[in-house]
Amino acid sequence: MPVIGTPSLTIAHNTSTNIVDITVNVPVRYSAIEICLANSCNLAVGRLRCQLWGDDGGFWPPDFLYLFPGSISLFATTNGTSTETFTATLGAEMLNEDNVPWNQDDEIYARVHLFDDMWTWLSVRRSNNVNGFF
Repeated sequence: MPVIGTPSLTIAHNTSTNIVDITVNVPVRYSAIEICLANSCNLAVGRLRCQLWGDDGGFWPPDFLYLFPGSISLFATTNGTSTETFTATLGAEMLNEDNVPWNQDDEIYARVHLFDDMWTWLSVRRSNNVNGFF
């Protein structure tokens, strides 16, 4: 089974247009068997899905904000590692998870899910938090 490392989330906020460009980079490591399967049979060895969440911490549960469309099929590389990338351009209000009456700094993170080819959930990793007023 592929192993996903800690995802890296970046959010570029254009305040004049109120648009955000979001990038989530996910490091993936493959086993020797997965490399063999990919090279000899061209078989995907897993799939990734990515979501954005708002982190309220403490007492309040996290807020689901966005699901990146589609999934990324994982094909092992000959060197055994890859970096998979999810991108989106959204209106910044989609990330405003601390709205009225609090209107505080928003804390956004990505949650990346690894599935096998039968869509059986295998693992999940959380990215860094990005803070800002969206």
